[in-house]
Amino acid sequence: MSLISREHLVDDFAKEIQVNVPSIRNDLASLQRNKTDWQNLEQVYRLFHNIKGSSAQLSLKYISGVARIAEDLLEELLISGKDIGTEAISFIDKVAEKIQEISSNDTIKSEEIGEKLLSDTINGFRELTGETPEDSKTIQSTIETLLNGESIIKKPQGNTPEECLNNSFTILETLKKSASESDNSVKTAFLLNELSSQIHKYVEANGHG
Repeated sequence: MSLISREHLVDDFAKEIQVNVPSIRNDLASLQRNKTDWQNLEQVYRLFHNIKGSSAQLSLKYISGVARIAEDLLEELLISGKDIGTEAISFIDKVAEKIQEISSNDTIKSEEIGEKLLSDTINGFRELTGETPEDSKTIQSTIETLLNGESIIKKPQGNTPEECLNNSFTILETLKKSASESDNSVKTAFLLNELSSQIHKYVEANGHG
């Protein structure tokens, strides 16, 4: 990718964010009113997923890391079946606001500003989960974890047969709850996809892949 074409693509990406973030924040406002609105929850998840992927392709690694934190939190909520709390909605809304703010001008291309945004988002997440904020030394390790494509949200990885089965049972319990709810097709489709993934991992872990 040439320098000129990258500059053009980054500008286009920034314009897309200016369009998508208001949609995210509107969906989050709806979730504040109805915390079981799974269609809006998954829509927000998809938009953060797109921001994460597009920014990574454009080497905007810190923005990608910020979007990953929101995406992973939303994914955990979708899989667990728990109602999204007011604090989590406020945190995700703040992340969306900051991404929109940084993309409104050339600061989207500043690694220094991007790194600060990621550091602030990490500590905002720590505060949300009741953990101790990270200092300048430990936060660099957390940033590296995110930039390597890994999650900082503690959840089972499903790499052993036992973990895969435990994850599958958790998803099945959420599916049973989902089956008793109305307007749950989006949530059910998401959970079935996750269940399929866990079953494939279980097969591979047992040497049948």
